[in-house]
Order: sequence, then C-alpha cells, then structure tokens
Amino acid sequence: MSILGQTDDTDRRRWQREKANRLIELLAAGANAELPPVTWSVPATGALYARAMDNEPSERRAAFEAWATWLEGRYGHEDRLTVERWPEREHGGYIHLHIVVAKNIGTGRPLAEIVVTADVATDDEGDD
Repeated sequence: MSILGQTDDTDRRRWQREKANRLIELLAAGANAELPPVTWSVPATGALYARAMDNEPSERRAAFEAWATWLEGRYGHEDRLTVERWPEREHGGYIHLHIVVAKNIGTGRPLAEIVVTADVATDDEGDD
C-alpha cells in the first residue's frame, strides 16, 4: 500500500507473490502429511483458495475432510487465527463443504487467509 493509502498493481503483485510463497509452504506441509491434491488459486488479493474437485465425486468429501482436519490441527490453536468450518448446506443435488482460516486483524472482522471448499453430489454420481 502506498503512503497515501491507495492500492496499485505493485501492491497486488507483491501480495500475490506472498500468497504464492505461502502456498509453497502449504503444499510442502500437505505433502509431508500425505494430504490429497486439491486445486489451488493464488489471487492478487484475498485468500488462497483450494477446491477438492479433481477427485472422483465419491473422494471429494474425503479430500476436503483431510485438508479441513489438518488445517484445524495446524491453525486452530493460534490466538491470531480463527478456523471456522461452515455448516454443510445442500443445493441443487450437491452438499457444499467450506472451511476458512482467517487472521484476526483487530477490526472485529477476520481476514480470510486460506479457504478450502468441495461440492459433493448427494448421490455421489454428479460432477461440477
């Protein structure tokens, strides 16, 4: 952020590099924990976003649960972070799974750092 408080592309590029470095750390730790691969996005702003979608529909819940459980164990006890697993919700034949790791920044509203989601067919036969 510039001294005037305006955000420009230089800031966004720096934030994206920081997120990419964070993702490299997460991928290494996830590999050490033998977590299943998921699809990641590295935004210029906002949270790292993972989605369990490349797996067979019957494996999506297992991939999500593995990452969610690992994130809860890794970050769930840190004072500066909040880990929140959202209630499952069903829509259009899918159950949406969602977990957020957020940084407590003192504004009353945590800033999302890592988001992992999955959409699992209720009959285990659908696909995105």
